Amino acid sequence: MSQYQNKRKYKKQKAKEKARKLKAKRRGMAIKAENREQKAIEKLKWLHREKIKPIKKEKKDEQSN
Repeated sequence: MSQYQNKRKYKKQKAKEKARKLKAKRRGMAIKAENREQKAIEKLKWLHREKIKPIKKEKKDEQSN
């Protein structure tokens, strides 16, 4: 019951706490969205990377025989 000794102070405290949590949630969601975008970009870069194609060697031994 000690929390309700000063109702105005308690309400103010709860409002600040709620605002803090909301701000943290928004920040977290923004960071997650940015990370998703970065991951998508990296995936596209990986899919469209320049691939080195192996060169087949000509068999000179068979031609000389």
